[in-house]
Amino acid sequence: MEYKVVPFIAKIDKGQGAEDAANQLQELINKNSGKDWEYVRMETIDIVVHDPGTKGCFGLGMVPPSDSSMKYDMVVFQKK
Repeated sequence: MEYKVVPFIAKIDKGQGAEDAANQLQELINKNSGKDWEYVRMETIDIVVHDPGTKGCFGLGMVPPSDSSMKYDMVVFQKK
């Protein structure tokens, strides 16, 4: 089997809700399905972004290294 993974982030305006986000997901699935591709599931992945920081000039403006965590939703399709 072959797989493809497509990121999904719903973008809604103030006053919109879950139905609008669901419609966006539906559009993404419909757009990527077909031609032997079939929707499998949605997965959430954790990503750790490392910022090495900066030394600054003579220690002024120094930014220490840090890690931040982010979550992304990914839609998985498969081709048989």
